[in-house]
Amino acid sequence: MQRSMHVLARRLAPAALATAVPRRALPAIAGFATGARSLHTTRAAWNAVPPARAVESSLSDTEYHQRAEHTLEAVLEGLETLGDEIELAGYDVTYSSGVLTLKLGVHGTYVLNKQPPNKQIWLSSPLSGPRRFDWVASRAVWADTRQLADPATADVLEDVLVAEVKTLLDVDLTEYIPDEAR
Repeated sequence: MQRSMHVLARRLAPAALATAVPRRALPAIAGFATGARSLHTTRAAWNAVPPARAVESSLSDTEYHQRAEHTLEAVLEGLETLGDEIELAGYDVTYSSGVLTLKLGVHGTYVLNKQPPNKQIWLSSPLSGPRRFDWVASRAVWADTRQLADPATADVLEDVLVAEVKTLLDVDLTEYIPDEAR
């Protein structure tokens, strides 16, 4: 059994690692994928990669759910109003179980979803890719603190969405999303 797991790891590791690990760590990790018998190579490689900066949330579980729901519902309301006013083939917006999906036809699909274990809202964007937003109490916004070390200047969820929809559809979402959600 152990031998078959090792063979499976050797076959799958390069494909899995290519999407999950920064390129600079691949040479060290590749030693494991190509036949190294020890995990020491991979541990060294993982230790060489700086971890993503995480923000410790001061929100209680109840506060997190209230703030995240309020934000997602405000965005949903604005996107539904926008959908009633524009003609775009394939436009659809849905919200269920903490997951908001915005389909923009040929322009792609956005997914915003709650991540309760991390107390974050995640955004999957056809333009900027995956992003994670933490509640920044000093600004009273959901901000992408992983992109910049300073939460005071990090990108705000609603601003990212407004800018990207403006780029794709040439529509100003600020007219549709209430101020309290931005």
